[in-house]
Amino acid sequence: MSQQSQNQIEPTRDHYQSFTHSVVTTGGTTGVAVAANVSRRYLLIQNNDTSDPAFIKIGAAAVANQGIKIVAGGSYEMSRRNGNLSTEAVNCIQGNSAEVLLITEGVNRTS
Repeated sequence: MSQQSQNQIEPTRDHYQSFTHSVVTTGGTTGVAVAANVSRRYLLIQNNDTSDPAFIKIGAAAVANQGIKIVAGGSYEMSRRNGNLSTEAVNCIQGNSAEVLLITEGVNRTS
């Protein structure tokens, strides 16, 4: 599992039917950042906050200072190529105020 900067991430459309982009507002309680999706083949979660880290857990409630930490301005990428792809829900907890995660999800090509 790795954290990467935006300019290192280069998913290609060759492997995916389509990408969806969404914005999720998080806060001091655990919540679903990305719903479970059996068609998922790629997921990028970017922490758009300038100071607070985000903590994510895959398939379980997120807890501060546990799970996968995404530093402020950082990101977490899931893919088959990275060997860490999960189709389970991804839950997140962040600081006490409304903070933003940027989500990009690629789904399986059907043809």
